[in-house]
Amino acid sequence: MTIKLPITVSAEEQVSEQFDLNKQILERIEAWANFETMKANWFEDEDYNIRCQFTLISQHTFDEKFRALDSTDWSVDTDKCTAVKLGDIAQKQHVFITITDELNAAIEQAGTWIGSNVQANVQQLIRQWLLVLADKYQFDAID
Repeated sequence: MTIKLPITVSAEEQVSEQFDLNKQILERIEAWANFETMKANWFEDEDYNIRCQFTLISQHTFDEKFRALDSTDWSVDTDKCTAVKLGDIAQKQHVFITITDELNAAIEQAGTWIGSNVQANVQQLIRQWLLVLADKYQFDAID
C-alpha cells in the first residue's frame, strides 16, 4: 500500500542520473519536508491542508517547457530557472526547480556547512520554497 504524502518530491531521469539523486534519496528529502511541515503544524486543520509537488528538472526541460510560457497561472523566474504554480490552498501547488552544476556550486558557496552533498543542497532549495509557502498561506515557518 502506498501512502500519499502531502508534499512530494520527484526528479526527471536526466537530473537523477546526473546528480545521483536516486529514489531513496528523493524519498528521504520528501520525508524530511513532510516531517518539518508537520512539526510546524501545517496539517493541524484538516480543512486547510496544503499539497505540493516539487519537481527537479534539467535546464533543457526548463527552456523547452517554461522559459517562453505565457500563462497567468504560472510564475516563471528565468533568472533562477523556476516555474511555480501556487493556487488556492485546496489545489495542489507545483514547484519546478532547475538543478544545474552552477546552481549546485552556488548553493555550496553560500553555505559552507552544506558541503558538496547534492542531497543537502536540494533539501536547502526545497526548504526555501517551503518558507515561501508558509508565508503565502500563513503557516508557521519551518525550522
